[in-house]
This record gives sequence, C-alpha cells and structure tokens, in this order.
Amino acid sequence: MASIGGGFMGVSIVLAQIINISNITLGHILVYGSALGLFSYFVYSGVAFANDKSKVKHLKLTFLLQVPWVTSPVLSYKIAAGFSLSGLVHPSGLQFLYNMGSDFSIGLLDGQSWGLGLNLAALGLYYLTSKIAVKRT
Repeated sequence: MASIGGGFMGVSIVLAQIINISNITLGHILVYGSALGLFSYFVYSGVAFANDKSKVKHLKLTFLLQVPWVTSPVLSYKIAAGFSLSGLVHPSGLQFLYNMGSDFSIGLLDGQSWGLGLNLAALGLYYLTSKIAVKRT
C-alpha cells in the first residue's frame, strides 16, 4: 500500500535530516515536527485501511493532504508519500516535478515567490478512494 511505504519512507527522510542538524531552532521543530506528524499519519491511515477496508476516510485525507503545492514569501507547503507528479505555476513560469519516493517542502518565512500547484498523482488517488468509499456505502 502506497501510504504505508511512502509514509515510512517520509518518516525516515525526516529523521535523517533531523540527525544532521547541528543547531536545532524553533523553526526546525515546527517544520520537521509537521512533516514527521504528517508522514506518521499517512502510515496510520494505510494500516487502518489495510486492516479494515471500510476505513477509507483517513486514506482519502492522506491523499488530499498531498494534493496542494503552495509557495509564498510567508509559507510554502508540498508533501508527497511514495510518488508525485506535480505542476506549479509561479512568476518564473511553469515547474513540473516527477518523483518516485517521498519528499516534503515546508517552509516558514523563507522568501519564496508566489506559486500555486498540485500533485496530480495524489489527486487521482483521492478520486479513486472517493469512488471506493461511495461503493462501500
């Protein structure tokens, strides 16, 4: 299941990055804590669904949380567990990203330009899990 493997991969990526920080700040705690919490939730949702196929609500939320890609001078957010096929529109033009594996970009006050995008893979998986949920009700 993608959310279990991708979530575990994400947790390991976050922990590896935390280990390499020499001077931990409040910003590090907020960013890495958020990423660790999200990836852990992705694992939980996959395990819950694997154990009981009627528990699709958490799996849907897992995919929905991976859809947005937002950048701004104040906040940036992108997270993917396992796979992403993303596009971002920003002042410099279009940016596309294809990634096998987990990744995240969460930033506070990092001065990025305004941008808005989405992860098409996560959007597609959200749509499919929504169809599963409708069939089960």
